[in-house]
Amino acid sequence: MIRCLLLLLVLSFATVAHAGDYADNVKDLGDSTRRSMAFEILAKAGAEAFDDLLEGLKQNPDAEGIDAAETSRRGIRREDCARLLGGLADTRASGPLLEGLKEQAVENPSRSWFGGTCANALGRIWAEKPASEGRTEVVNALLQFAAAESLSFEVRWGCLNGLAHLKAGGDVAAAVLSNAEAQPMLRSAAIEVLVATSHKASADALLDIWETQRLGPKNEEGVRSGAQARDYTKALGVQALFALAEFGDKRSVDGMVDVLTLNEFAAHTALRNHATRLSKGAALRAEAIAGLIATFKDVAKPTQRSRAAQVLGEFGADGVTAYLAVAEVAAPEGQPEDYYKKQVDANLSSLRSDEAMAAFVAAYNALPADNTELRQKIVDHLLAHRPSVKEADLVVFRTAANDTALEAPKRAQAINAWSEAKGKESFEDLSGWAKHEDGVIRAQAVQNLGRSYIPLVKSRPLLEAALADKGEDFAKARENALQGLQRSNDKDLLPLFLDALNHEKEPNAEVRNAALRAVDAYRRSASLEDDQFFDAVKARLTDTDENVRATAVRIAATMAQRMANKEEAIAIIERGLADEGKEVRIQAYGQVNSDVGADKVISAALLEDAREMKGHAITALSRLNSFGDDAARHRLIADLALGSLDEPGRDLAARDLLSKLPATQASYISDKVREKIEGYSGETKQYQKIPVLVRVLISVKDLTYFNKIKDLAMAPNPELRRACVAYIEAFGGPSDVEFLRTLRDTSDATADQVRADIDAAISKLQSK
Repeated sequence: MIRCLLLLLVLSFATVAHAGDYADNVKDLGDSTRRSMAFEILAKAGAEAFDDLLEGLKQNPDAEGIDAAETSRRGIRREDCARLLGGLADTRASGPLLEGLKEQAVENPSRSWFGGTCANALGRIWAEKPASEGRTEVVNALLQFAAAESLSFEVRWGCLNGLAHLKAGGDVAAAVLSNAEAQPMLRSAAIEVLVATSHKASADALLDIWETQRLGPKNEEGVRSGAQARDYTKALGVQALFALAEFGDKRSVDGMVDVLTLNEFAAHTALRNHATRLSKGAALRAEAIAGLIATFKDVAKPTQRSRAAQVLGEFGADGVTAYLAVAEVAAPEGQPEDYYKKQVDANLSSLRSDEAMAAFVAAYNALPADNTELRQKIVDHLLAHRPSVKEADLVVFRTAANDTALEAPKRAQAINAWSEAKGKESFEDLSGWAKHEDGVIRAQAVQNLGRSYIPLVKSRPLLEAALADKGEDFAKARENALQGLQRSNDKDLLPLFLDALNHEKEPNAEVRNAALRAVDAYRRSASLEDDQFFDAVKARLTDTDENVRATAVRIAATMAQRMANKEEAIAIIERGLADEGKEVRIQAYGQVNSDVGADKVISAALLEDAREMKGHAITALSRLNSFGDDAARHRLIADLALGSLDEPGRDLAARDLLSKLPATQASYISDKVREKIEGYSGETKQYQKIPVLVRVLISVKDLTYFNKIKDLAMAPNPELRRACVAYIEAFGGPSDVEFLRTLRDTSDATADQVRADIDAAISKLQSK
């Protein structure tokens, strides 16, 4: 019994995978259709597949009795097994891999890539292992074969890669690198070894490779001949440059700046990212910033300027500070005094990455308090790109709001940014700022306290306190307090709004104006009746301030209409029409309806001499249904409307007005309109001004202009052709269908745009 229990215990702890469990997957490595999936399965299996991979490694593709296809499959399978075994880092594979390497480390090997793969795998296996006899044997073999120039490129390349993993062989790699006749891939592998071993003795050789690629080879006098721009991005030179940077060699900085800013590297994102990482390291950081600044300042490098600015934003606070400091540098010869300041401002938008925004925050926090201009410039940038500021860095806006070195408007912007970002969490800060002695800061805090993200139950006492302080400097705060309180449903606030409307209790006209705008919203929020506000609002019709009177006309007239007091509403509008204030009349014109006395509107309209005011007057007149019996005044109204027919935005109202005037003016209107059409269709060909004129002829029923209309219909202007078609449709008959068909079938670009209108007109005329 005990023996059986022990057997079961042993079986329960046995590994699930056994030798041979992955044999089929290893076999599939030789199948081109299954290789990729098999490789993935084996890589995931890891150590469980070790025995099967080792068996695959030992398969001989040159064994007797197999055909060419099987030879190929075994060769591919064996290389993949070597790669996978290297990833397992199991030293039990070291012997077979070393045998595979030595087998190919001969002149004219049969399978040199297999030898190189074995060498690389050996380096990976022993890379993290401590010194031992086995490790030493592998290192010595790789050193020997990497240095042997008689061996194949593939074997030497694999050995160099293996040495890079082992961080050994710097001297051997240096010798390979110095051989300009060696294949670029071999020299590239040598550079990997040099970096891994930190072989700084090769720095001069690395620099020479980069400079030869960047500047061309040296002549007998040691002067470089120049190189083609297309050569800049070749892999070997760039790798040599990066290796030099890995050593912390400051001679690499100019090259790093080239990679970061030249157009030739613009599409090579990975290279630029790597160059940024290397340049930001402690060894090169200061020199890299200086190099980027020099490039930014170079008048001859305008195309590199924005990229230099962008990269500086990724260098943290010192990069941003150095960039902003350029604005204070004296302008280069021949340039305006503020040349660099403008360049800094123009390229600020390039510094908006996450790293750049964090750098601006850090730069702001690091600046001395007396550096006001720079602090303000940083805050401006942060405010302009607020969505890019990380959550953890948002506190910079609260800091700026309390920064006495900044001007009050800038601090107010920071208050707004902080409260919008933090919502109700900003209440305590807003509570303090709402009592600030500076009116601008207080006003902004009060405005934010009145917004929906702050519960009114919390903000109300502060808003009421702001409204109670009648200091002239705090007028804007009182305006904002009214806007915040207008969303309250508490009827007890009514006296506060009425007091704000009273000129004896509220000395500031802008606050009284804000109160007028707020009472209507508060009325709705608190479900109050218009008559509880009307007398106070109506009293403002006599306010000393024009803007207050203007708002009062609009609010009071609307209230009177809602109260079904039409006579009162008309009296308010007519009073406004007679007001000397332009803004008051504009509001009155906007309230005009068909119930308002035509004489009052006409009298006011005919007195207007400014173009803008004439436009408002015409719009108001177009809402009337009658214009009295004075023919002379009708003619003056017609002239007023005719003068605005070619003003976009007023032309439709003018056309409507002309169509409503008594028929006695039709002939006069037609003559004036035709005169305008003749002028616009003459030498100047101002076709865009004619469509509305044609439609006026339609509205006054002038059907005597057919020949001219047909000529105009051929003009290359869609709106004009559409208007002419409308004219023909209104006054034409079946005999005009043929002309419309000809017009529809013209081949100009305008025809397609008007074809539907023409078809509709044809259909209508055919039915007449």
